[in-house]
Amino acid sequence: MLRIEEKRTDNKGTTLKLDGKIEALYVNELMVICDKLMKNGRLTLDLEGVSYIDEESIDMFAKLANKKLKIINCSPFISLLLIGMNARQDSNS
Repeated sequence: MLRIEEKRTDNKGTTLKLDGKIEALYVNELMVICDKLMKNGRLTLDLEGVSYIDEESIDMFAKLANKKLKIINCSPFISLLLIGMNARQDSNS
């Protein structure tokens, strides 16, 4: 299960606080929400409450990485997965 809580940080951006597991089941919904919010300004994803992300979620983060997105408060494990995602992107360039 994934819980998404929207917090307006200022007039230029929004923070989404995510709690739970980011799995394929939620990727499309989360992508739509992120795209919509990024059209209105910066978006910060607070991953402090996220315990797991699957491969489709990592691919979603890769797509969002080229946009106005900041990721904060990841666990060390998720940070390693995202660093691996960046390394894969760099090697494919």
